[in-house]
Amino acid sequence: MRVPWQVKFGALALIWGGSFLLMKIGLQALEPVQISTLRIASGAATVLLTALVMGVRLPLLGHAIHRRPVRGWLGAEFARIVSLAFGQRLQDTQCGAKLSRVTPETIAAFSQPFASRWIFDVELLARLGQLWRNSGNSLRANVYECPLDQWEDVAGSKLKRGDFFKAFAELAVIWWRYLRPSAPQFVGTAMPGEIGYDAPGTSTRRAA
Repeated sequence: MRVPWQVKFGALALIWGGSFLLMKIGLQALEPVQISTLRIASGAATVLLTALVMGVRLPLLGHAIHRRPVRGWLGAEFARIVSLAFGQRLQDTQCGAKLSRVTPETIAAFSQPFASRWIFDVELLARLGQLWRNSGNSLRANVYECPLDQWEDVAGSKLKRGDFFKAFAELAVIWWRYLRPSAPQFVGTAMPGEIGYDAPGTSTRRAA
């Protein structure tokens, strides 16, 4: 089916204009230099065939990472538990600073609604891990963790104390769906013409 040029132009305008809105939102927690660094890192990662760049808020020497003590401690403990579920160390899955390259795997990972509300970042990584394993790849080979130079926790977070326990329940669901040894292979919907992915409306599953 041929897509009218008006639709293509509208989609391009939405993507172009939306990027400025996302940068404005990002500036609430990140400095302009920080956003520039992430964009440069994403470009370098593209050259190096890295599919996903994840910002990590590590309080390293020379880095201005200012987090509320309780949120920082809870985030670190949650990252340790997520690492156990994945079987490899992940420093900071909940940092909102993430940039991804458009690949068949990333398109497929975003093609289906997420079951988790607060930790969809973890579900995204679980989906990508399955898709990459299916093509003989891995998270370690496709994800780059970029230490942020500066971070400031923004007031007015919608997270409540009870949500921390809900996150563990969601993590259990993610482990059962994607990470357990006998979990069914996640098959998303890639762009038409991409080899190795089912077209919309099919229900073919591949062996894990």
